Amino acid sequence: SLPRPSTAPNSPAEVMVSSQLANELGMEVGEEYKIMGSLTSSRPVQLTVRIAGVWEPRNANEPYWFIRPEALEDTLLMPERTFRAVVMPQGRHALGEAMWYLVMDGSGVRSRDVPALVGRIQAVESRANELLPGTELQVSPENALESEYEKVLILTASLVLFSTPMVLLVAYFIVMVTGLVVQRQQNEIAVLRSRGISRTGVLGIYLLEGMGLAGIALVVGLGLGWLAAALMVRTHSFLSFGLSGGVPVYVSPESVVAGLVVAGLILIASLVPALAASGHTIISYKRERARATHKPFWQRTYLDLLLFVPAYLGYVQLRDLGAAATLSGEGVDPFSNPLLVLTPVLWLLALGLLTLRVFPLIAIAVDRMLSRLPGVSALLALRYMTRMPRAYTSPLLLLILTLSLAIFTASMSRSLDNQLVDDEYYDTGADVRVADLGAQKATTGEGGQQPAPEQTSWEFLPVSDYLRIDGVVSATRVSRGATEAILPDSRVSGTVLGIDRLDLPSVVRWRRDYATYSLGDYMNALGARDNGVLVSRDFAERHGLDVGSTLELELRDLGDPRDARFTVVGLLDYFPTLYPDDGPFFVANLDYLFQAEGGLFPYEVWLKVRPGTSVGRIEADAARLGLRVFVQQEAPSAIVEAKERPERQGLYGLLSVGFLASALLTGLGFLVYSMVSFQRRFIELGMLRAIGLSVPQMSLLLLWEQALIVGVGLLSGTAIGVGVSRVFILLLQVRSGEHPGIPPFLVLIAWDQVWLIYLIFAVLFAAALVIVVLMLVRSRVFQAVKMGEVA
Repeated sequence: SLPRPSTAPNSPAEVMVSSQLANELGMEVGEEYKIMGSLTSSRPVQLTVRIAGVWEPRNANEPYWFIRPEALEDTLLMPERTFRAVVMPQGRHALGEAMWYLVMDGSGVRSRDVPALVGRIQAVESRANELLPGTELQVSPENALESEYEKVLILTASLVLFSTPMVLLVAYFIVMVTGLVVQRQQNEIAVLRSRGISRTGVLGIYLLEGMGLAGIALVVGLGLGWLAAALMVRTHSFLSFGLSGGVPVYVSPESVVAGLVVAGLILIASLVPALAASGHTIISYKRERARATHKPFWQRTYLDLLLFVPAYLGYVQLRDLGAAATLSGEGVDPFSNPLLVLTPVLWLLALGLLTLRVFPLIAIAVDRMLSRLPGVSALLALRYMTRMPRAYTSPLLLLILTLSLAIFTASMSRSLDNQLVDDEYYDTGADVRVADLGAQKATTGEGGQQPAPEQTSWEFLPVSDYLRIDGVVSATRVSRGATEAILPDSRVSGTVLGIDRLDLPSVVRWRRDYATYSLGDYMNALGARDNGVLVSRDFAERHGLDVGSTLELELRDLGDPRDARFTVVGLLDYFPTLYPDDGPFFVANLDYLFQAEGGLFPYEVWLKVRPGTSVGRIEADAARLGLRVFVQQEAPSAIVEAKERPERQGLYGLLSVGFLASALLTGLGFLVYSMVSFQRRFIELGMLRAIGLSVPQMSLLLLWEQALIVGVGLLSGTAIGVGVSRVFILLLQVRSGEHPGIPPFLVLIAWDQVWLIYLIFAVLFAAALVIVVLMLVRSRVFQAVKMGEVA
């Protein structure tokens, strides 16, 4: 039992002892002992104790143990009251050391609290040392808090950096919609200006309106932001979400501050169209309304062309970083310079603006190609597009930027995910790689003498026994050993891999660019010759070897080295688990290696397993079957662990949520554009209706206009997104480790997600078209003709 408190100085003090000490000294519960010795003074001390209980830790890793339980194995534990009443009277130096251990609730600590909390911890430590010199803080959350706080700052900076393009798209959407609304109200603004209202008065109207909308948006935005964050923590990859997330989500004060800042910036940006519109009187507005008299400001000042200068400089720096990484063999992180990460975005923006500059030429070319189509609807749509190309620039730029950015982010995510999988599987070879130790068998030498080392042999259970392990789909044997290639003028050290050519293809993860031919072709070549060998290409070229050449290798897997003759049947650039940087490698038939070395020797077994198969299950089932194995590497769990890293999850979550938001805003922007454009052209449509165009013809006119704009936007956005992806994703790869460049990085265009993007846009634009057609059907265009400007 637990020792009871004792207050009598001369009575036995009940204590607990560790099981280790009880076993060592033969102590039993209920026995009494006299403890003799000295404390920190020279006066001898004698103490009678009774063993009340023997203890051992249930779980030595629980937070309860502020010091290792082993440190208390030779310590007598007693209640504090007993210590004060029985031990302390022995002398003023009876107390040699005192420790306090505080268990605190850290569930309410947030990253913003860390600097102040660390400061208070340091203040307590300093003050305690002043009051009692020699006091030190042995166990503290200070280092862990500071480390996590640094990670939070880095992650926050990365997320802010990668969210910049989405924020700019949202800002452009606000400016575009505000501009469309201002265009719709520009006639009223011009009338007000002509009647004496100043530009400041007009801006004041829009400022008050914007402040009201910003307040509503801030309240709604905090809720939507919480939902977006909850979706981010459930992100597996780009546009791939799970059912649960392990990170708590809450609205912080920083969220409110950030919302206020963004609302203020967007409010300022939304006043720009009103500022431009307030400069028109009714006369200048009518002249501008009749035909666009000048190009946009950014085209007149050539800002779109000047944007290529910083974009090109960023490309040069990224290219040089990639060259430095290749020469040094080390992964160079382009994210260390945040401006470089924005380089692809600069190219997307510059190419998008360039498309708008040449859009009038595109419109003329399309007009010439399609002007001979039957009917007047297509002709009218083409004529309006060539006459007023500036009217389409806002929705066209929004569509191009959203689509190109979505393709770039989707392709970057797909490429990084694929490379993560390829890296893990190249290093492992298959889902799981285990070492089969077999059983060592000693043979008897002549005359009953002990066998020499080279006479030791091994026994192994059939590899088919691995298929009896729950979750294992297929298995293959693979040996790995050091070797030397014996050349006419030198010897070159390398690695030889022995494989079962029939089983390997069903287990190994092979990529087409690992060699010139398919894996099946190489397995067939090994099957044609028992002594066939596949050789690393750089070694073969350096020593003049080719298919059909003879090569001699020294094998050292069993006893003394033995030479074996091989015939080269193929050249390899890469082979899973083998790295050219470590020297030449050779892949041969495993049975031929056993035969050449005179017996079996320990080898690896590569396994293909069903998803969810654990290492513990494999090792337990293997032991039950009599297989002496241990798991060396496992790819699936390593991939899952890497994908669940907070920085990766946060990045992909941000990109996914940002794309969904920008796609939705693009559809809404196009819808607003269509509605405002319809209202702005209400009188023109009335005139067309008056001269004989039917409702179906006018609907077809609107369909042609939207189809042409969407078509140009989709083609331009796709071309820009794919082009920038192929150039910059390769430059933005971040790889480290002993072999950062193997296997080679592949740039993959996420065409399946691109088609999903097309589908999302098609649904949104179809909805916009349906709404505009319904407005057309329900409108009274003849009244528009009669009402004229009042309409």
